[in-house]
Amino acid sequence: MDIKLEPLINDNKILKNKIEILEKKIRVQEIFKQDLKITLEASDVSKIHRIGTIKENKIRPVLISFANNWKKSVILKIKRGLKDGYITEDFPKEILEKRRELKPKLIEERAKGNTAYIKYDQLVVKEGNPIKEKRKRDQLTSPDNQNQAKKTTVTSNSSYIIKENKKTHLI
Repeated sequence: MDIKLEPLINDNKILKNKIEILEKKIRVQEIFKQDLKITLEASDVSKIHRIGTIKENKIRPVLISFANNWKKSVILKIKRGLKDGYITEDFPKEILEKRRELKPKLIEERAKGNTAYIKYDQLVVKEGNPIKEKRKRDQLTSPDNQNQAKKTTVTSNSSYIIKENKKTHLI
């Protein structure tokens, strides 16, 4: 009897494992849909699993591998909308160490007024002032009369009509 049940028990374990994987994908899709307001299809996620060993009262991170980089970049751009959690890109330990070393230099460059960011394991600094000049004029000053558009005024005489901004005469 046990010999006949053994293959069924193994098949049952395999099916339970597949169901758990699908439920995880569905939960992740719901989180993305509710918190980040982005639709995530099953075909967008190639692999999803938890990292670390199971311990009491310890939350383990979830590692998600995407089928394409486009969806990953969209999610990383809107990651601030996630409540009660965070999203980061998974880097190797060596790269994480390098990024930690570059963090003080990043803060220093930003304090100087340069645009700076860390891209993978390199610090990218763009010279110049990131604050663009205001395009609006101060309210206390008025523009020159030459730059203003002239208002259309119609002067009517019996012989002709003059429109100032078009400078045409009709006789």
